[in-house]
Amino acid sequence: MTQLSTQAQTLPSEDIEFHRRALTGYCYRMLGSGAEAEDAVQETMIKAWKAADRFEGRSSLRSWLFSIATNVCIDMGRSPQRRARPMDLGPVRTPEPVHLSDVLPEHTWITPIADEHVIDLQGDPAEVVAEALTDDQQRLLARYVDAFERYDMDALSRLLHDDVIQSMPPYAMWLQGRDDVLAWWAGPGAGCEGSKLLAGWANGCPAFAQYRADPAGGHAPWALQVLELRGARVAEFHAFLDTEAFARFGFPDHL
Repeated sequence: MTQLSTQAQTLPSEDIEFHRRALTGYCYRMLGSGAEAEDAVQETMIKAWKAADRFEGRSSLRSWLFSIATNVCIDMGRSPQRRARPMDLGPVRTPEPVHLSDVLPEHTWITPIADEHVIDLQGDPAEVVAEALTDDQQRLLARYVDAFERYDMDALSRLLHDDVIQSMPPYAMWLQGRDDVLAWWAGPGAGCEGSKLLAGWANGCPAFAQYRADPAGGHAPWALQVLELRGARVAEFHAFLDTEAFARFGFPDHL
C-alpha cells in the first residue's frame, strides 16, 4: 500500500477512477463480455498504478489508460474465435427441445453489460437521452411485463414483430418468427410460467431479470432478458441463462 500511495502522487490530479466507465465500455467492445470487461478494467487500473512513476505526461491520462487497456484486452482476447451472437454462429433452428443439446462454449458468445457500468446515467444528458424510450415503447414494456408474468401467449403475440428473433445463450439455438417463438414459450419454455421480472438496462436496451418459481419457495434467478425494440414492438428477445450476471447488474439473488 505504501508503494502504491507513493506512485499515485506522481500522477496528475485527475482521478483515474473518473475514467472507469469509459474504459469499461471500451473493453466491452473489444471483448464482448461484461465480466471480462470489468476484469480488464481492474487489471488496467492495477497496471496504471504500478507504472505511475513512468507516466511523463506526454499524452493525456485518458490516452495513457486506454493504451494500457488495449494491451490488456489483446492479451485477454487471444483466442481462435471472437465472441459473437448465436445468430452469427449457426443457422436458424426450429422450436424443438432437441436443440438444447447444442451448447456453445462460454468464450464464444457475447454476454451483456449493465448500462450503468459504461454510462453515467446521471451525467451528460446527450448520452442518457440516446437510451430514452418513446411513450409507446414505455407502454409496450409495461404490457410485456404484465403479459409475461401472466404467461399469456395471446397478449405476448401482440407485442412481437412478425420476424422477431429469439436467442438463449449458452445454447446455439436461435429462432425467428412470431409463431416459432411462441411455440417455444408454450412448449419447451413452459417452465417460465409464473416468473417474476425486475427491470434494468443492458447494452443500451431494456432488460429484465427473470426469476422462475422456486419449489423451495419464492423465485430463483433464471435468465437475464435483453429486449431490442423496433417501433412499438419487440424485434429481438435474448435470454442469457447466466445467473452469475445478476450480481453484476445489482439484482437480488432470490425473490
